Amino acid sequence: MRRCLVRSWDRTAPPGCASFRRCPVASSSASAAMVSSCSMTSGDPVLRGERVRCDDHDAREDDDDDNRHRHRQGGVSGGSVLFLSPTNWPEPNASAAGIRTMALLNHLAPSHRRIRGRPRTTNTTSFSHISISNDEPLRPPLFSSVHFGCGAGGGGGAMPRVDDDDDRPMPIHWHRIRPNREDEMLDLLVRIENEHGQISAVVFDRFHAEEVFSFRIRETCPDALLVLDMQDVHSLRLGRQGVVERADDSNRGDDDASSSDPTMTKMMMTRQLSNAVMGYDPTTSPIDEFPKGKRRRRRRGGGGAKESSSAHDDVFLRELASVHRSDLVLVCSSTEMRYLESWGVPRWKLIHAPFFCSIDDEDDDDVDDRDGGVVVHRPPFEMRRNFAFVGGYRHPPNVDSVRLLRRVLWPLIRQRLPCATLQVCGAYPTHEISSLHDEDAGFIVRGKVDDLDCVLRDSRVLLAPLRYGAGIKGKIVDSWMRGCPVVTTRVGAEGMTMTPVDEYDDSGGVRSMIECHWGGLIADDAIDFAESAFQLHEREELWNRCRDNGVGLLRRLFDGRVNLTVVEEGMRDGIANLGKRRRMDVFGSVLWRDGRRSTEYFSRWIELKESLINRASAE
Repeated sequence: MRRCLVRSWDRTAPPGCASFRRCPVASSSASAAMVSSCSMTSGDPVLRGERVRCDDHDAREDDDDDNRHRHRQGGVSGGSVLFLSPTNWPEPNASAAGIRTMALLNHLAPSHRRIRGRPRTTNTTSFSHISISNDEPLRPPLFSSVHFGCGAGGGGGAMPRVDDDDDRPMPIHWHRIRPNREDEMLDLLVRIENEHGQISAVVFDRFHAEEVFSFRIRETCPDALLVLDMQDVHSLRLGRQGVVERADDSNRGDDDASSSDPTMTKMMMTRQLSNAVMGYDPTTSPIDEFPKGKRRRRRRGGGGAKESSSAHDDVFLRELASVHRSDLVLVCSSTEMRYLESWGVPRWKLIHAPFFCSIDDEDDDDVDDRDGGVVVHRPPFEMRRNFAFVGGYRHPPNVDSVRLLRRVLWPLIRQRLPCATLQVCGAYPTHEISSLHDEDAGFIVRGKVDDLDCVLRDSRVLLAPLRYGAGIKGKIVDSWMRGCPVVTTRVGAEGMTMTPVDEYDDSGGVRSMIECHWGGLIADDAIDFAESAFQLHEREELWNRCRDNGVGLLRRLFDGRVNLTVVEEGMRDGIANLGKRRRMDVFGSVLWRDGRRSTEYFSRWIELKESLINRASAE
């Protein structure tokens, strides 16, 4: 008997799904996760309603398209899954996105151990509204093989080797496939299907990959589930970046107005700027509506800052179109789930897929058994000292944060703690970032480190002064995993709280999140941020409570055994009900129809053909 949960007041439920009525999509236990997984957000209120029966959809609505997928319901598809990225191989040692992608790849590998549920104090684990029973039989693997195709050259990382990661449960098949090469793509698809079986699903790593590859996949593999893994909402991040850059530009003096040197910019960190950033919405606050000040020229340095926000005014529409063309969308942040819903994306198309942490139920205050055997110690307050920053420098928000630390925040912190040091770690440091190294000031730029665990175990506080960004911040998750509390901004904490971060008090001063059970302190003003760093570094009781809160949030929001199961079950349901989903997805169908423009091109072909025939006859 299949069950799902539907809000009696939710107008975004699938067609035919009303309060306590039958839902046409939820035809298996997977659908319960799919239909309501988008409600599994840190900020949503407790669901109102009760668990209700959800029978199979009326058989009269089945057609030949559904029959092609019905055999996959509740069992192994026997097919393959292909991940595609035009520019980046997954780099778990360089970025949080790489860690998350590798977790997905490893989990979907057919030799991965199937899980029944999370044993706790009873025989049923309840996580939000999803219930995973330990008595359920093991689900068969969803895919027979897992593949990753990428067209990156030297700038997108190296193709992973099969034997370079001992934790990988099975070899993942890596393929180099250049974008915009039809023959190469067709050869790859044919080879996968001949050697490993039908391609059941294709996962696009960010919307750029969907734009490059989806039309070929839809044409060649029409029965494959198209999944968009957003990582973050790019248009939201770029728009917020535009808000910050324009504020900085307006704050520049006349002497440096004509300079494109980022070090000449006077960086702002105020609650007023934070309110503008958090209030940005591409549909109501386009970049051009903000005071432009003196427009900064596009920079070629600075870790990706060449992607000037003003050059991406159309990114929002491109990204939203990519979401609508996809059959299923993986969204990291609960905040971005709400944004997408407000922009007209059907709720049933969205799956909340944040980070996937390995958490041991039996761990104590100082030890965490991670990944089934690697023991990560959490040293206590007295065994730690000083500060750390972590972030890859191909990501513009991290570059901005390090500049802000060096020029504004760190001098304020050193006034209170003259002997303190800050270790600045992260892959791909630019020349500008490396040049900020100053041992006399305690500002130590280390670049990529081989043992990040050691850095975060020894540090007492992680600093993450993010003025803009989107998605879930991997640096904060990594820090909590090592028992290190964090000082960050509302942007940094977004999507990582049990209550939407914009609902917290904004009265100024040091705004402790302890009463809200957050794993550190949040401050949007430069003076408040420095004071928060000092207080968290010096007050042991405060530090211990923030550390415990961070560990608790890891369990409640980022448990990989729960979150990966939600993703897998959502994909399982998507494959089984692909025909129904595409019929319900009217706007997506319109985009595919309009994108092909078949009638227009057919008419033009006939016109050209007839004109050539007439010309030949006249000659």
